[in-house]
Amino acid sequence: GGVGKTTLARIIYKNKDIKRHFQFCAWVSVLEEYSTKDILLNLFKATQSITDKPINMDDEKVVKLKLSSYLKNKRYLVILDGLSTCNNLEVLKETLPDEKNGSKLLLTCLQTIETPQMKIVSHRMMPLTEDDSWNMFREKIGKEQSWALVPEKSKLAILQSCKGLPLA
Repeated sequence: GGVGKTTLARIIYKNKDIKRHFQFCAWVSVLEEYSTKDILLNLFKATQSITDKPINMDDEKVVKLKLSSYLKNKRYLVILDGLSTCNNLEVLKETLPDEKNGSKLLLTCLQTIETPQMKIVSHRMMPLTEDDSWNMFREKIGKEQSWALVPEKSKLAILQSCKGLPLA
């Protein structure tokens, strides 16, 4: 945790060119206790502002059908931030139509998720190098004229404490 997965996904999601490329974009922050139904409901709520047709939100099959129907023939970007298991992916695969039109499902997760039913392209994020960590730290703190005054011992302590994780 803290390597920058959510930050990178957020940069992608908020990019104006990406927003123009996709006809529908949705971001779902997946909490540890989220069920597949919770994810589907959050996705469907993102379409409701567009469709504005009330449905029975307690019926998971109806939500899946309506969501799938809405997304059919649309190029969509769905980001699931914080997914912990691939259990949800099977149901989502059934719900998110694969029209071979460039739609994307982007997942951020702590562990690599592998499932034989879906082709997943992974990008493993790595901690920053010591130089990059120090430069980021200096950039965030500012006061450039004071950096020469920082003892090497303090610099090393900061770098060891952060372990290359931007969030740290």
